[in-house]
Amino acid sequence: MRLSKLLIVGMFLILGGCTTTVGGYAPQSNFTYPNSNVVPLGQVEAHKSFTGFFVPHFITAKDVEGVMQQALSQKPDAALLVNYKTDTSLTTLGPFYRTTLSVRGTAVSMEVGQQDLH
Repeated sequence: MRLSKLLIVGMFLILGGCTTTVGGYAPQSNFTYPNSNVVPLGQVEAHKSFTGFFVPHFITAKDVEGVMQQALSQKPDAALLVNYKTDTSLTTLGPFYRTTLSVRGTAVSMEVGQQDLH
């Protein structure tokens, strides 16, 4: 009887999970580059997940750059993302961790040196 109670409690501890999401927004609709015409190409989105055992994966600048490049590759001629949002979700399931990095924004192309300055 005692063993079955311990198994039930242990199962709840292992299977009980939690997800936390943290994000940020980077508005850049004005003057992305001086003296350039910015042409919106449409919305893009990309995700990448990492798993860990006892220790979660910590997101690096290289991870963020990779996901942004993945998002940009969805639109031909895209040069950069503007008005984009990054989210990082951490899901815990017992000793297992899943970290997911998401990027959503507007892909744009640029024509540098064509802006009429007044």
